[in-house]
Amino acid sequence: VTLNDSTISGNTSGYSGGGIYSRGETVANPLTLAGCTISDNTANSVGYVGGGGIYLYYNSAVLTNTTISGNTATATHGGGIGTLSDTSQTIDLVHCTIYSNTAGANGGGMFLEISFTVNVLNTIVAGNGAGGNGPDIHGTINSQDYNLIQDTSDATINGTTTHNVTGEDPQLGPLADNGGDTWTHALLGGSPAIDAVPAASCALPTDQRGEPRPVDGDLDGTADCDIGAYEFAPTHIYLPLVVRSYS
Repeated sequence: VTLNDSTISGNTSGYSGGGIYSRGETVANPLTLAGCTISDNTANSVGYVGGGGIYLYYNSAVLTNTTISGNTATATHGGGIGTLSDTSQTIDLVHCTIYSNTAGANGGGMFLEISFTVNVLNTIVAGNGAGGNGPDIHGTINSQDYNLIQDTSDATINGTTTHNVTGEDPQLGPLADNGGDTWTHALLGGSPAIDAVPAASCALPTDQRGEPRPVDGDLDGTADCDIGAYEFAPTHIYLPLVVRSYS
């Protein structure tokens, strides 16, 4: 399945995969999402993995400029993304935002099997909750740098971590129509995700809304990219012209 600029929202599963249940035993046909929002879906599984937003059952996935928000695995693992995979599967996350998802057990943002590879680049995983361990991530990721992960308490982070931001609130607005085909979480002014990615490390030329990257979000004279699916553009304030008369 390939979805572009699409929303999957408000669905409920009595088993796993509230929004998407993707099953396959080959890496040749991954689930591919670009510019999508997976939000407010619920998985009511009482088994091993819920996957409130997305459940990957022995299948790979490639997600770019995608927001996963407000999904719930009521009694099990993986509020945003839940997986059951082996060494032949991979997940690639590029400029994604995984925020405000909830699991009744482990992995509020992501519940990841330890036997496969999860590549994470320029991505926010924050503000998620779990009744058990790993509010943001339960499992192992391969960091490709410039990620913001708020709670790393149950995550193993391998790979390149030099410029990752951890332990900080990304300061996101609510899921809303911020332009484009799908809803996003806007970065608020002062967010540590703003201009955190040098232009040379921007992986995508536009954000989820189709707005250009990079933008000089912190007004320091250099245009850099933001972490996550949304590229912040500062509001310009124009002051009235004051004319003084001298006699």
